[in-house]
Amino acid sequence: MKEKTAWYNRSSILFLVMMLVDCGYDYSVLPEVIPIHFNEKGITDGYGPKGMIWSLPAIAFFIFLLDWFIIRAMQNTSLKTQRKWSSGMKGKSDQFILETNAHNVAQMALLNLIVIIVFAYLLVATIQAALTDKPGINPFITWGLTALIFVPIIKMVLFSLRED
Repeated sequence: MKEKTAWYNRSSILFLVMMLVDCGYDYSVLPEVIPIHFNEKGITDGYGPKGMIWSLPAIAFFIFLLDWFIIRAMQNTSLKTQRKWSSGMKGKSDQFILETNAHNVAQMALLNLIVIIVFAYLLVATIQAALTDKPGINPFITWGLTALIFVPIIKMVLFSLRED
């Protein structure tokens, strides 16, 4: 599980770097006013100064750091602390609790990656909408990416409900 977690974290960092590079590359050609909000149909319904383009990678980076600290805390906890966190797992073996924690750590890292991918998509779509007359957001992609956020959450719940 540690390999998966590390891979998800490295992928998240790669997406964050790509977002920063994209902002830096496109910033000079962006108009002074850019789209900053889209309605449910993907049509721009809010505008702001072009400097706001940096808010998407900044928010994604903040989310990554917050989740990274949570993941590190989960990885570095003692079995005694994990037992306290897992109050619903009374009577479960130590091995079961350790496996569940390792699985949940990996799923948290995957959740972090998915959220950053959503932000990366929003950045690319915002830049496209600012530079062209096309709507920036495809609602099906947005809803699909948003739905993916629930996959690791459901996997965490189902994994902890399995038999010891």
